[in-house]
Amino acid sequence: MASATQLDRVRARLEYWRPPRLSPEQLKKVFPRDSGTEEGPRYVTMEVDFGGFNNIRQGFEVVLAAALLTGRTLVLPPSRGWYLINWGPQTRNKHTEDTKKSTSLMSHFFDIAQLRKFIPVITTDEFLERERVRFSIPAKFTAAAVGTGSTAQKWHPFDMWWREQSKHVKIMDRWNPLRYVVCWPSIAEACSKEKLSRLPEGGKAFIDRRQMSEGMGT
Repeated sequence: MASATQLDRVRARLEYWRPPRLSPEQLKKVFPRDSGTEEGPRYVTMEVDFGGFNNIRQGFEVVLAAALLTGRTLVLPPSRGWYLINWGPQTRNKHTEDTKKSTSLMSHFFDIAQLRKFIPVITTDEFLERERVRFSIPAKFTAAAVGTGSTAQKWHPFDMWWREQSKHVKIMDRWNPLRYVVCWPSIAEACSKEKLSRLPEGGKAFIDRRQMSEGMGT
């Protein structure tokens, strides 16, 4: 049996995060909440990555940053079958007919109650109930209908419909971590030559082939 010291070492290697340095109250002063529009609050929504859990986790982290910096309410994605967790090739615990229909939620893997202390978060079910009329969401997209399917599908019908609502939805392409470095609150303040000079090789390896973006207002 592993000793407490050994377990602490393993935990230290696995935990890539650190506890927040600011309290929820302090964080709100640094990252003010978005006041929304005359019609109501503004949101950040997301789609679950087609890849495995690491891809999903990394995408979730980018979306969390977007919600924090913009001050908007984060809408958690609906339940879906995740690759290598609910479907896909498995090296053990082969799928049965029941597990093939299983789905996952962010709340199965992340502490959403703790997250809500720092940013406003609602579920897709709550979003549908709250904003169906405002965004003219078709009646066929019930909570049950939206929360089915898997990431094996190219696009879920609800995701396809939501992407097409250009009046309400804007794809936050400048938050794509593969193509952009989001400089907050501005390029001048966060990504100046003086700031980048503090990084190894003047930030060359960090920036790589990506473009710098302020990312705000999207």
